[in-house]
Amino acid sequence: MKVFRDLDGGEWRISLSIGDVGRVKGVLGVDLLEPMLTVDGQPPGPNGSPPPLCALLQTDFLQVLGRLRVVLEPEIEKRCISVEEFGRLLGGDQLHEAQRAFMAEWSDFSRGLGLTHHAKAIEAHAELLTKLLTAMGRKAETVNVEAIDVERLMKKAMSGTGSTRSPARSGSTRGR
Repeated sequence: MKVFRDLDGGEWRISLSIGDVGRVKGVLGVDLLEPMLTVDGQPPGPNGSPPPLCALLQTDFLQVLGRLRVVLEPEIEKRCISVEEFGRLLGGDQLHEAQRAFMAEWSDFSRGLGLTHHAKAIEAHAELLTKLLTAMGRKAETVNVEAIDVERLMKKAMSGTGSTRSPARSGSTRGR
C-alpha cells in the first residue's frame, strides 16, 4: 500500500487490487495488466506511435489522475466529495506524489501476481524518465539566455525561408 497527501493534508492510500484493475478496465477501457501495450491495447510501433501505458503514466498527469480517480472511487465516495473536488485537492506537488505512489503500487501489484517483467518495465520507464529529466535540467542550466540574439533569430524566422510564398516556377514547361 502506498500513501500520498492532498492539499488539505488528507491522506490517501493506494492499495491496488484485481477489483481496481477490473474497474479501471471497465470504466476507462485500459488494462493495467498490460503495461507494455498502448492505451488502445496495441503494442507500441515505430516512432510516432503512442507510448506504452507504463511510459504514458510517467509523463501524462491527466492520464494518472483518471486512473487514480477510478482506483480511489470507493474512498472518494466514502469521504462524500465529488470527483471534481478530488481533482481540486491535488496541486502539482500532490499529483506528482500521487503519481509516484500509483506507479510504485502498480509495480508491486504486478510483482505480486508474478508478472515481474511488467514490474521491471514500469520501474525501468520511471528510471529512464528520471535520468532524462535530470540530463535535460543540467543542459538547461548551461544555456546563457542573455547571449541569445533575439533580433537576429526573429529576422531569420521572418526571412524568405519558411515563408508562405509560392515556390518559384522552373524554366521548363511540360506538354509544350
